[in-house]
Amino acid sequence: MKVICFLPSLLLMFLLPGRAISMQVPPDSLSKDSLDMVDLGNVVITASRIVNTSTGYQVRVTNKPLLKGKNATEFLKYLPHITVENQELKINGMAINEITIDGRQASPSELQALTADMLQSVEVKYAAGADKIVTNAGGTLAIKLKPLPPRGFYGNIQGQVQAVKKQGLGIETASGTFASRVGKFSLYESVWGTASDLKEWETHTHSSASATEVKKNINSYQRKAFQNMLSLGYDFTPNHRLQLSWYTGFDKLDNKFSYADSRLLLMSADGKSRYHSLAVNYTGRLNEKGSQLIVKGAWMKWHSENNQFLYPEQQAEQRAQQVNEYLDENKSNIYQLSADFQQPLTDKHVLNAGMVYNQVDNDLIWLKQQNKTQIPMPYASVQGSLGRIRYYGGLNWQMNVLKIKNEKTVRHSALNPTAQLTIPFGDKGNQVTLLYKHTLSQVPYDAISDKQVWSDAYNYSVGNKQLKAPSSHVASVGLSLLQHRINLMAYVDQTRNNIEWQTTNDRELSGVFCTQPVNAHKTGFYMVGAELSNTFFKCWTVKLSGRLSLIKENSEIGGVYYNNKRFRQYYSFNTSLNLKHGWGGSLSAFVEPTYHLYDRTYHTVYQVDGTFYKTFLHDRLQLIANFTACGRRRTVDRRSENQLVRMKYTTPVPAIGLRVVWYFQGGRRPVSVNMQNKSIDYREVKDQI
Repeated sequence: MKVICFLPSLLLMFLLPGRAISMQVPPDSLSKDSLDMVDLGNVVITASRIVNTSTGYQVRVTNKPLLKGKNATEFLKYLPHITVENQELKINGMAINEITIDGRQASPSELQALTADMLQSVEVKYAAGADKIVTNAGGTLAIKLKPLPPRGFYGNIQGQVQAVKKQGLGIETASGTFASRVGKFSLYESVWGTASDLKEWETHTHSSASATEVKKNINSYQRKAFQNMLSLGYDFTPNHRLQLSWYTGFDKLDNKFSYADSRLLLMSADGKSRYHSLAVNYTGRLNEKGSQLIVKGAWMKWHSENNQFLYPEQQAEQRAQQVNEYLDENKSNIYQLSADFQQPLTDKHVLNAGMVYNQVDNDLIWLKQQNKTQIPMPYASVQGSLGRIRYYGGLNWQMNVLKIKNEKTVRHSALNPTAQLTIPFGDKGNQVTLLYKHTLSQVPYDAISDKQVWSDAYNYSVGNKQLKAPSSHVASVGLSLLQHRINLMAYVDQTRNNIEWQTTNDRELSGVFCTQPVNAHKTGFYMVGAELSNTFFKCWTVKLSGRLSLIKENSEIGGVYYNNKRFRQYYSFNTSLNLKHGWGGSLSAFVEPTYHLYDRTYHTVYQVDGTFYKTFLHDRLQLIANFTACGRRRTVDRRSENQLVRMKYTTPVPAIGLRVVWYFQGGRRPVSVNMQNKSIDYREVKDQI
């Protein structure tokens, strides 16, 4: 009956294809997100392309041509405010705090295995909400996959090989994703595996007032990794859902370090890690007013072993006479619990309150050192709209408790407020965003141990038990014009106890250097950025972005007081062309000029990457050729007492690869009807997770 009642609107769409149709939808038929689907039998209505919220924006991406030929990570960098830098996703230049897929936490490698055409919508929050324990300065990313009809399924299988200049075929990756639904049961599985056999060429230069010594090094490494994510969901009723997720995997890495000239082995290392994670999510709507309860629990077990053997140059051929052996076995159990209660106050205001608890039990077996980190955090927030203005206000109290067995207990606590206003103006999707947030970060539990971790034959790092938790005051203002086609931003971050790295000479091994994390007393970060993106002719997307940062130092590191003003820049270019008949491609480039920070200098890096793709068999088969045309690797200068240590990576950058993707689907398909709908009454509430 619903479909029959909707037929006149469908006929009107065909009769007037050049006009947008506005349709009034009852508020009760919408969820908290006006981008969510309104399902009328087999007909689905979607709202506008981007919906601005009090904390960021939400965008529906289903059936966009831009999705073709890309995995999820490659697609996300085309969205407003998002960049991919050194394989890391960032929001407004800051590392993302959390990524979720359908409400559960996701890893970066899962995004690599997830093809972009499986995405339904993406929500971007510029800052983590009051209910998040901060690990990075950036916001959060919530991804929703395409919905499944009853007794329906879809997925893909893909494989990739890559050849690197001067090394030949060195990387093979295989992955697959599968999603299905039968009645009240839903299933999602993502499998990913990779194997690589590559070399890394490096040059180490040690300069002092009396001499300069140059050492060339080859790092040969072989890696094998595997992970599997299995998620099961059950809908007891339309208002109550239980989700169970199991994540498991391993990573094995074998390294050998050699001189490039004499081929004398200086160091060998092998490491392996295994991890298992179990998570349970319950989401329930408690009454007709929309009260909602979300309860989450997660446990993760991490076990890693690293064996490193160091041979001095004069004893390299006498491998039985190992003078230094560094072993490390690390067992960690990570627990996460949270409960969130959501109560609508009115049609336009929602209250959230809850509790988050994280605990990490870390056992360094070889060093006989046990650490425990406990972080309880109660919170409350309110969000909604006042006329056209959207707002978000939150407050949490966070306590970081770090216990080192038989030594000491360290506590850091803070009240962390968050406030954000989104002020629209005009009628073309323009808005101003104001944000303030205070954060208390965690001390990485592996940064306080006494273990020595060698990165190569000349450099190792060791922890620091005196580290303090960094805290920051963050404020920003953003201007978005023409539905986020033009974005301007200014950002201020005043951080105390930011973790930097100090370099010293090893007292026993000549020519070997140690780095150790230390707290910088006070560091100021000031940034302005601009972004321009647009789609031409419905098939050609271009995005340009740039940032200019000023870093103000005010700290003593290694006995040297730094009080300098440092400039840092970053520029990127991305373009994608998606043509008819299954052809398309993309091109990406970035450059980061030389910049200085405390006792280090980071020299210019750049890179140009691209892809070509062709689809066959009605888009079920996709061939993607990817390449890295040119680039420059990082060169880093460090100062250690009276020496300058320069490490230059000289491995060739050019590479070419081929990815093959096979798509499959079955079951009853929903019919998608894209409509522009500006008359929907948008009600701001917390996401369903």
